[in-house]
Amino acid sequence: MDARTLQEVMGNPKVSLAEYERLLPGMEEAMVAAQINTPERAAMWCAQIGHESVGLDAMEEYASGAGYEWRADLGNIYAGDGVRFKGSGPIQLTGRNNFRAFTKWCRDKGLSTIDFEAAPHLVREVPKWGFLAATYFWDSRPQLNRYADQKDLLRASAVINGWYDDGTGQNRPRKANGWDDRLRRYNKAMSMGARLLPGKAAPIVVTHPMGEPNKVWSVSSGFGPRWGTHHNGLDFAAPLGTPIYAVADGKVIQGKDRPAGSVGGFGNWVWIDHQASLGVDTIYGHMQHHTILVKQGDHVKAGQKIAEVGSEGGSTGPHLHFEVWSAPGRIGGRALDPAPWLEANITTANAGIAKAEEEGPFMALSHDEQMEILNFVREKGPKIDKVNQELTHRFESRYDLDRLARGEITAEEVHDETLVGYILEGDRKIEDMHANMLPSLAKSILNFLNPKKKG
Repeated sequence: MDARTLQEVMGNPKVSLAEYERLLPGMEEAMVAAQINTPERAAMWCAQIGHESVGLDAMEEYASGAGYEWRADLGNIYAGDGVRFKGSGPIQLTGRNNFRAFTKWCRDKGLSTIDFEAAPHLVREVPKWGFLAATYFWDSRPQLNRYADQKDLLRASAVINGWYDDGTGQNRPRKANGWDDRLRRYNKAMSMGARLLPGKAAPIVVTHPMGEPNKVWSVSSGFGPRWGTHHNGLDFAAPLGTPIYAVADGKVIQGKDRPAGSVGGFGNWVWIDHQASLGVDTIYGHMQHHTILVKQGDHVKAGQKIAEVGSEGGSTGPHLHFEVWSAPGRIGGRALDPAPWLEANITTANAGIAKAEEEGPFMALSHDEQMEILNFVREKGPKIDKVNQELTHRFESRYDLDRLARGEITAEEVHDETLVGYILEGDRKIEDMHANMLPSLAKSILNFLNPKKKG
């Protein structure tokens, strides 16, 4: 599906093409999670989502939510809960209990570690989570895909929003709420067929702030009580100048824009907002000011170098102090233990690097080079067969072809002695890579793309 197709099936002229482009990735990711994998299921999904959200014009309830105040059946037991937990997302998630259940479902499915009960606004404001709330609704009612397979719009519609009495008596069939609009939308969606099927959305990437485990850095202090106070972060001891990386995509709240030495006990820091994707802020402290590479308003990518280890502020030696703060962020949120958070959130991209470490050659590359390769593969996954072919074919040496032809050396020995430039795509190259690295690198990338399931 593309944005114009989404605009066509949703059919609301008030919603711009640019807005549909913004909404599309979340829509498609939610469809994949809900197993919307046939034209019939896609038509049912689009018809129901389109009706409930007025063609994706309403990602939250129009009313204030005050009508849900003190609704114990929804778990709204505190003042303000009605407004705070108003209907959110294209199929409106409503009430404290449902936001709590959505949080548990996301965690059980491995889709997110965000506490949506603590940050309900994310379901309204971030398309990814609003659409995933619709997946939660769909997944908790498995008959919806079954009704979609049976092309039973009536029963699917009733599951979503109930029946109504049209006043014609018991001898005539009941109608589902919003029936006429749902039927119109469903017929249109069915006519569009496979055009509505989703592609596979890219996963959220989370990496380690110090890169993968190596002999350069080590954990020197954990989260919790320390020296009569509470240590809100995790410390990584490392030599001055050791690179520090953003753990995920995000927006810089503070960085080089702060005057040198102005951040209290941290001396200097980088503060990054990942609320839209992960529901957290991250803090990186004690670096020397001149090594900070990002400033307020910059957008960073997972694995991007943002600074170098220093020993500024209240520091007893060179180290990175790393913090993770829950929604709504460092102001108003709570400090989380970074160790289990990293363990729960670091993605298969890093598993690919860890696997490569076992095999050796991949780790000969710098962290930035590793991330460049892995980011390339994420973006160009459909071309992996071509990549593998290119990575694993035998390169010829301009130095030793004669000796090889005479049988004096093997092809492997040629590769050991030859540096090659490998063309990834067009003119993109990774220079000076030993040819004998390439088969292991290909294997690492394939393991990353197609991890074997355990147990």
